[in-house]
Amino acid sequence: MASIAQLPGFLSKQIMGESAVDLTICSTDDIGSRLCDFVKARYDEAVSARGKFHVAVSGGSLPKFLKGLSRRDDMDWSKWWIYFCDERYVAVDHPDSNYLALKQHLLSQLTDAQQSTLEKQILKINSSVPVEESAKEYERELKTRLPSLQLDLALCGMGPDGHTCSLFPGHSLLQEEALLVAPIRDSPKPPSQRITMTYPLLRKCHNVAFVVTAGRVRPDSGNLNWFLDTPAAANLGCPAIVSTFDSNVELGKRLCAFVKDRYDEAVSARGKFHVAVSGGSLPKFLKGLSRRDDMDWSKWWIYFCDERYVSLDHPDSNYLALKQHLLSQLTDAQQSTLEKQILKINSSVPVEESAKEYERELKARLPSLQLDLALCGMGPDGHTCSLFPGHSLLQEEALLVAPIRDSPKPPSQRITMTYPLLRKCHNVAFVVTGESKKEVVVSSLCPNPLTPAGRVRPDSGNLNWFLDTPAAANLGCPAIVSTFDSNVELGKRLCAFVKDRYDEAVSARGKFHVAVSGGSLPKFLKGLSRRDDMDWSKWWIYFCDERYVSLDHPDSNYLALKQHLLSQLTDAQQSTLEKQILKINSSVPVEESAKEYERELKTRLPSLQLDLALCGMGPDGHTCSLFPGHSLLQEEALLVAPIRDSPKPPSQRITMTYPLLRKCHNVAFVVTGEAKKEVVVASLSDPPSTPAGCVRPVPGKLFWFLDAPAAANLTHGVPSQ
Repeated sequence: MASIAQLPGFLSKQIMGESAVDLTICSTDDIGSRLCDFVKARYDEAVSARGKFHVAVSGGSLPKFLKGLSRRDDMDWSKWWIYFCDERYVAVDHPDSNYLALKQHLLSQLTDAQQSTLEKQILKINSSVPVEESAKEYERELKTRLPSLQLDLALCGMGPDGHTCSLFPGHSLLQEEALLVAPIRDSPKPPSQRITMTYPLLRKCHNVAFVVTAGRVRPDSGNLNWFLDTPAAANLGCPAIVSTFDSNVELGKRLCAFVKDRYDEAVSARGKFHVAVSGGSLPKFLKGLSRRDDMDWSKWWIYFCDERYVSLDHPDSNYLALKQHLLSQLTDAQQSTLEKQILKINSSVPVEESAKEYERELKARLPSLQLDLALCGMGPDGHTCSLFPGHSLLQEEALLVAPIRDSPKPPSQRITMTYPLLRKCHNVAFVVTGESKKEVVVSSLCPNPLTPAGRVRPDSGNLNWFLDTPAAANLGCPAIVSTFDSNVELGKRLCAFVKDRYDEAVSARGKFHVAVSGGSLPKFLKGLSRRDDMDWSKWWIYFCDERYVSLDHPDSNYLALKQHLLSQLTDAQQSTLEKQILKINSSVPVEESAKEYERELKTRLPSLQLDLALCGMGPDGHTCSLFPGHSLLQEEALLVAPIRDSPKPPSQRITMTYPLLRKCHNVAFVVTGEAKKEVVVASLSDPPSTPAGCVRPVPGKLFWFLDAPAAANLTHGVPSQ
């Protein structure tokens, strides 16, 4: 699973654009190493595909971030061909020259041989001719060196006014479509004369990367990357992946899988896994880790995000909670090993000394001070660790671990990690449950967070929030949106989800009434046939819509379900289930067929509340047979309606309508494919602008299962009001 996102719309479509966008937010200190890794990856791609690496570089502060490239011994500099996104119309040894900046920060760090080779492959401007002629020469030579005109990478900067290259706000060059390289004599920023690449050339790039932002440069088919330091990203909202779960059981499973992934990354990269754990309800979610046989507990080094200043066997001790929920589940040998690697507080000395000892020992164990993972909770007041609203520790910048004697929540004495340490983490994950926290969840995830928990934003690490449905209730679109890297994983998760809804329904009402769509959806249900914990006699199946064709017709949704699910069951199971599937009657007119279907549905299910409706969505945003602009979108009387003019063949169908779909206990959409990425956003917006998006059960629950291509435009969260 790549991510499960349910975020307010912090990142506007202006930022996202229509290109593939990747956003890297990190500290100014870290941006150079991240950028150099990115450039090396683009170099590898280009050399592998085309034998050379054609890259354009800007001036300003950008060249200094490239210095780290000179320390790489896996780079063949003879493959590099360098251009300038723009250049000041000055001599190459002039202090304003972008070439000179590149020479000082990168070329001068290379060996003489490397520098000599690279110098020949850098396209410099000619400042001995008029600026117009210089621009023409530059474009001619660029076309000679690179006939495709597709740079492998353009590295751009941005000024405080939003300009990039020498494309300034309000300037006529913003409309330039003929020239690839243009002269400018009236730059609002000195020097006034320059040459610059224009949008037509920048749009052709395989990749464009900004070290800050400039919104109009969008490669037509390439990738757009922004490398931002934390201050530059301040107004972009929370760079968090927010995962919402329908049950705490599911949250615990997903959290344990997440912790295991972080463990794997850390052990692979650094040989150990340094993790900090909070108290409260969090330790109980870690119990599932004890059942994993792919964990080497000798690699674990455990700390506490905060700890109550009590003895280790005191009921308030966070250590004791971890021991009860995780350590006690391990073997004696594992527990013995791990006990030695847990950093516990010393409550036999004053709390101030205890905090100093904890910080000293942490520094000794972890000189980098970069925890691989901090697992944090949040209280109803928005506090995290022992960082409480309005407390002076929110301003603490010197201590990494601080004492507190006046906690507003008992016990009053504690020690706690502070923001300087939490900001250094490779990963921070919050686990927050319960309706009492739904308001502080919103205030924590807003662009300018109002809570101590919301202020935990790692400088260069990753931020994740794991929420149960009640805690996420105020987060915009009332959908739980799950995104998967592969359709195989999507299918597995969907089948597990269906089984959970089946269990709930059978436990509560004795039967499972489910409606199924056609298209690609039935194939995802095949895995249900392999479950031996399903009583198929409890299943009552309907169709969200059905094509008005015979049951053996290739267009029949019933036939698709039969091929992908029923045919996988035993003869006895199939025989039982066949009797409980409500099929259409295609031997009468379509209007009569719809009436019959509604009558029989009411007989079988007097409450009219389906336990689950499994829906698909087309590239136009239609679901069931509810198409954009069709009169059936306003149908409020019929529960099942006929349609004779479907814009998608076959033209005659029957379909469930909004009044019936709104009554469902659960509705789940299954949507795959890049063709649907835009209508996914439109469907999950408030208000929605597609027929699928208008399916909002009241008071039921709404789920969306997406593959990565369909979710491509949701990278930074689900839009909201």
